[in-house]
Amino acid sequence: MPGVPRSKGCQTCKRRKIKCDETWPTCIQCRHINADCPGPTSLVKFINNGSHRDGQSPPSDGRRSPSKSPPRQTQGSSSSTLQLRKIYYPNVNDRSAEYGLLQVTPPRANPTTLAERVATRLVGNLDKGANGITSLQMSYLPQLPSRLADSPCLRDSVDLFCAAWADFRRRQPQGELMAMPQYGKVLRSLRRTLMSEQALKVETLAAMVLLERTCKLFDRGKFSSIHHQGILQMMERKGPPDLNDDLDITVTNEVHGLMISGYSVESCASFIEKSEWNEVMANCAFKHPKLSNLEPITSVDLMIIYDFSKDIFSWLNTMHQIRTNPHGDENEAVSIIFEQKLRDMLSKVRKLAAESIELAMKEGAVTERDDPASIVGKRIDFKSALMCQVFMSLHLIQMTALRMLYEMSVVYSSPDPELWDQFREVAVENWKAMPYILSLESIVASNTIATVFIGYEAGNEEEKRYLQDVMLSVDEYLGRYPKDRARLDTVLLEAGKLLTGLKPVLKELPNNR
Repeated sequence: MPGVPRSKGCQTCKRRKIKCDETWPTCIQCRHINADCPGPTSLVKFINNGSHRDGQSPPSDGRRSPSKSPPRQTQGSSSSTLQLRKIYYPNVNDRSAEYGLLQVTPPRANPTTLAERVATRLVGNLDKGANGITSLQMSYLPQLPSRLADSPCLRDSVDLFCAAWADFRRRQPQGELMAMPQYGKVLRSLRRTLMSEQALKVETLAAMVLLERTCKLFDRGKFSSIHHQGILQMMERKGPPDLNDDLDITVTNEVHGLMISGYSVESCASFIEKSEWNEVMANCAFKHPKLSNLEPITSVDLMIIYDFSKDIFSWLNTMHQIRTNPHGDENEAVSIIFEQKLRDMLSKVRKLAAESIELAMKEGAVTERDDPASIVGKRIDFKSALMCQVFMSLHLIQMTALRMLYEMSVVYSSPDPELWDQFREVAVENWKAMPYILSLESIVASNTIATVFIGYEAGNEEEKRYLQDVMLSVDEYLGRYPKDRARLDTVLLEAGKLLTGLKPVLKELPNNR
């Protein structure tokens, strides 16, 4: 290759085009002509077109030997050391060159076991922090690598998760998750573990929880709650979490959150309300690692949101009961009590939302600015995806309550347009977050955007078109929603009715995927 030195012979011999015997400090050819031997030629050529740090000029005499400056050290991170040494080469007009040694961390042995290789793969994928996939009820992921060696089922569950996530990121064609070989492997591994003495270990519960999340996030097929039901049964058999085990605490918190976000607070989860669980669950909630990413929102605020969220499933049944037979024997009395409950809840959530957004903006955790690309002309940005999800929850509760109150006014022949205006106002506020959500990793965005379902019907034609574009954008790869605009419009309207009790409540409501 032209310009690349192939011999360490000195520059004097190279200019004379004779072979250098490389006997330094002075080669024989230079000694014969009584010349200063410049020494060996480096086989690596350094070119620096930038300005010289110290303002020094290279030597002008091409026959001078290379000069070296004392090494200097610069400190990077606490464990990083960079050693630099200047070298001047004759007849090179690059002012100077440097070589250096950068040691970031001590060398580590290559992973040899399957558990080590899977752990390395998982760690390499966790590069988004609070805005990454850990924000999707998966804050336990950073704790898993150190536990894989002791649990084959957890190792295989992580392997499936990493494979599915890699396919998603590479946009590779994929069918249903159960067609992947890793899926069958993790099921066989779980079956063996559940029949052994490791059945009630926290690693086994973590493997089941991760499998459920993987299916819900990445599977294109119809989602089933079978894994969720198994998790709840396993959790009840295992008993309350060990408060000295961070993995146990984190997994328990995320399962509890899934019960709420998945509208699955039903009979199989009733054990959570038992006395031996109540105090432990409260202690777990206050140790949740997500709290550090939600300041200035406090754990007390989150408990208020939780208390309202877990009642939504029962609201849907009550709303459908009233709407189906508004003048039934007991339904009129039930509607009066239910309406008062909704109004009381709405008043408290509005106050919490107003105080939280004001404080968050004051501390810079939430910012609002003009954005011509937004359908409402403004956008709201959050310091983390978790913060965004909390405010989406506040919007969700308000929109659900307002839509139910408006429907009850229609059912009893006294439509209240003020309630509809308030419903639309919250929906518009919610749409300000769409540009921020679209800036997140697509798998995170698709799981943060569920509030579009409820507020969709409040939009005009232009706004609905914008919301359709948002849904199709985040669903580009998984393809869970129809591309046809008319069909998508129907899907979004029907989902909104389902989530506000205007249609019969299914055993499995649409998940927040």
